[in-house]
Amino acid sequence: MQIKIFIFISLFLSLFNNFSFAVSQTEDIFNEGCSFYEEGNYLQSINAYKSIIKKGIENPTIYYNLANAYFKNQQLGKAIVCYERAFRLSPRNKDIRFNLNFARAKASKEKVKGIFKEFFSNIYNFLSINELSLLTSIFYFLLCILIAIYIFKKKPLLLWTIVVTGFLIVFNGLWLGIKIYKEKITSSAIIIVPCGEVYNGPSINYSVGFTLPEGEKVIILQQKDSWYAVGIKEKGLKGWINKESIEKI
Repeated sequence: MQIKIFIFISLFLSLFNNFSFAVSQTEDIFNEGCSFYEEGNYLQSINAYKSIIKKGIENPTIYYNLANAYFKNQQLGKAIVCYERAFRLSPRNKDIRFNLNFARAKASKEKVKGIFKEFFSNIYNFLSINELSLLTSIFYFLLCILIAIYIFKKKPLLLWTIVVTGFLIVFNGLWLGIKIYKEKITSSAIIIVPCGEVYNGPSINYSVGFTLPEGEKVIILQQKDSWYAVGIKEKGLKGWINKESIEKI
């Protein structure tokens, strides 16, 4: 019995030590990335941050720093991809929002949003998918408790609380569903080459229908071999582009 306990403790300590080493190593790489950026060595900074992401770590700060390095390295498309990823993870971060909007404007020369459009955009982006999922789960758990209490104590106030909680679950569920559809189900991508040539078919044998500037956001409609059918709903544009010219968000 004592041997089993000793083995369990040894395994636990081994796992803890490995985890601590991995965290320490990641921090060192992150600090290296920051140092390279401050020195103006943006390519080395990019490689450092990318090596952290390859470990499966998704963090808004890492994506934000990587985006800044890409931007400084004159890679606007890749910068926007990373700003978008950072924004989805941390939608209330003012620095991420500002830099994303600045990069978008530089890419497409888009006009400043109207007051109402900006207001509703801020509300929609106030919570991330993870935050909405957690909030909806909390409301659902609360509803179950309230219903259980109401079974034994049928008070009008409890009934109204149940109704309000139910409404909040439906509201958050719809909000969450829309965000999942737009961010997870609908596949968006960014043009990462200086001039994205969009063809009338999935081959260079077709004629070029139109071109898109680096940093332009498109919706991926379908894939055929190394080609993507992409579209921009607001502009009524649709065509085929080589997958090397875009990067999914």
